[in-house]
Amino acid sequence: MFKEVVVVEGIHDELRLKEIFSDIDTISTNGSEVSEALLESLEQLAKTRDLILFLDPDSAGERIRRIISTRILNVKHAFITYDEGVSKNHKKVGIEHASKEAIMTALQLSKETIEKRSDVTFDYLVDRGLINQPYSKELRLMVCNQLRIGYVNSKGLLKRLHMFSISIKDIEGVLDANQQT
Repeated sequence: MFKEVVVVEGIHDELRLKEIFSDIDTISTNGSEVSEALLESLEQLAKTRDLILFLDPDSAGERIRRIISTRILNVKHAFITYDEGVSKNHKKVGIEHASKEAIMTALQLSKETIEKRSDVTFDYLVDRGLINQPYSKELRLMVCNQLRIGYVNSKGLLKRLHMFSISIKDIEGVLDANQQT
């Protein structure tokens, strides 16, 4: 049974989660517009229940995640990769298109925002090729997917790594494992 309430973008996401977990409590943002009323409801709910933000792996999902997590600090974050969320016809992306396994894994690996900062610096990210290099986007995508923190561009990477207190050791582990394959 889930003790957390899972925040998703739409009704189809809610229905997909309820197919997999009959006892799950969900709230939908009803699309990319996050109303003040919704934020107030989530603030009240967060006083008694933990929240997991489980949003689509696209720009709208990232925008919603940013709005809610700026307002409500003690939320958990769950992520699927873009490839896990793409529809069969490759025209849409979202939680509702993800496999049962991808959804279960994402929720099991949900991460809390941590006050403690990581040891990762901007210079480290440049030195390791995660930003400001021709191949950085592909490398960043791989690292973000392996760490299950959702893809972010070079501008947002340092902030996301600090948000989840991901260390240089964590990143090196991913990079080393990738070099061995």
